Amino acid sequence: MIAALLAAIALAAPCPEAVSLTTGQPAPCDGDLVPRPALVQLLQDQSALALVRERMRVAEQIHEAEIRACQTHWDAERTSRLVCEREKSPAPLRTPWYEHPAFVATASVILTAGVCIGIVYAAK
Repeated sequence: MIAALLAAIALAAPCPEAVSLTTGQPAPCDGDLVPRPALVQLLQDQSALALVRERMRVAEQIHEAEIRACQTHWDAERTSRLVCEREKSPAPLRTPWYEHPAFVATASVILTAGVCIGIVYAAK
């Protein structure tokens, strides 16, 4: 049936306008003749398909809006959590450089070495 339809399309010259024919009446021009119920069904299917496509487009837009809303909500929650953590956490303890254990240990070693050297030279 599809092959016959394609052959008819390839070989026939289209009618300039739609013509209604009755059984046994010769066609005024070459073209594709489709039974009226099939034509009605085709038009109904096309309009149903257009309606489904429109519904899908609307559903897709709604879905994208929901995704954006969820992302915004997630970002707001994350920001408020970070702010809350910053407010509740104590400030880091910063000791002056001269109270740092490494400085104290180094200064102690140098001072001890200096005292020992001083005692040795004083004893001579």
